[in-house]
Amino acid sequence: MRHYLLVTLLCLFSTVGLQSQTIKLFHEKKERGYILYATNNELYPISISLDLDLNNLLFSESDKKVFVVPAKNEKYKIGELTVAENAKKYTFSYKYLFTMGDITITNYEKSFLYDLPFLKGKSYHLFQGYNGDFSHQNENALDFTMPEGSEVVAAREGIVVKIVKNNT
Repeated sequence: MRHYLLVTLLCLFSTVGLQSQTIKLFHEKKERGYILYATNNELYPISISLDLDLNNLLFSESDKKVFVVPAKNEKYKIGELTVAENAKKYTFSYKYLFTMGDITITNYEKSFLYDLPFLKGKSYHLFQGYNGDFSHQNENALDFTMPEGSEVVAAREGIVVKIVKNNT
């Protein structure tokens, strides 16, 4: 079964901060601290790189920085912040970046041969390849010049999660 796919094939590991993603970090108060949660409304897991700034709080996940939030999850627990010394003031803040997919996966089929993103028997000009001069610095992406209305298909089984419609 074929699915429509982004003409520019993006490697999951190089796409940071996509506008279409619905990811939210939030916290709830608990006795002597907070619990950190994430919401992921997308059809795919999202990897979050979390940078915590803690004052008199200890993080249950110690120095862990990367968390993978499963797809379609309204309240995924990231970890707990617990007051270190009861008599002292405590505060925290955080910054985060996120990307599509699970960046922690190390056991995957590295030799998989992907199909091209158009119907078999068709051919189109490759406009820009991996780490291109124009816009693909540090990206594993391919741009094809295709007439408007050309059918675009998935390069392998899966769910299409992003398309670009603003290019001519």
